[in-house]
Amino acid sequence: MTWKLTLPTARYDTTGTTVEVGLGTPLHVSITSKAKGLGGLIAGFQVIPSDDPTLTGQPKTAELHANKPLKCDDCYVRENDLIAIYPQVFPWAFGFQVDFRFQKGLVAGVDALELWLSVQTSLLESAPRLTLYPTADETFWKEGRYWVAGHGQTVMIPHPLDRTDYHPTASPETGEVSQIDCFGGFMEKGVIRRARWLLAWSSSPTSKSPLSRSTIEAVYKRFAESPLPLTA
Repeated sequence: MTWKLTLPTARYDTTGTTVEVGLGTPLHVSITSKAKGLGGLIAGFQVIPSDDPTLTGQPKTAELHANKPLKCDDCYVRENDLIAIYPQVFPWAFGFQVDFRFQKGLVAGVDALELWLSVQTSLLESAPRLTLYPTADETFWKEGRYWVAGHGQTVMIPHPLDRTDYHPTASPETGEVSQIDCFGGFMEKGVIRRARWLLAWSSSPTSKSPLSRSTIEAVYKRFAESPLPLTA
């Protein structure tokens, strides 16, 4: 199995799920389960770039998205990796890249999508940020080192070495996560910042049971010990 790239989308099909990446603006990802009684979207998110206009002197992010959005300029497949590049264009002060790696059977009964996010500045003053907005009906709740969907079928895990680059916005009453900001803060010209995270889910085409705590901990341990992607 490998990615099927037909611009502007890419798909990865398995026995239990389908991963679809929309490479337009904004970049979006959806995970659809094929399990009987659970068929449908079990996880999804958008990746929205933004910058701090007080540092760049450029228009506010809303104006940038409306008038000059960052677009995917190049996308290719290498084995189980899908690489999407959104280069900097004026008046943006940075560009970004997302590497997707499908992890079949990361642990028993669990598939995963590893994301390697990177931003690179081209101007002296910039504060690039990539924000992940959940789009599925089921929202995520913060549980210690990771975020678990309400239905329990999926979990989002930031790599422990990159935790300081992730800033979730969660309700103080419920813990429900409305967005996860990655990076932000001042960066000088030519600097590259990278961070990894993982979206994992039950791969069984028949099971509707939530991921157990022991399974999530096994996924976390495997991800924490995994090597960097070749693009690192």
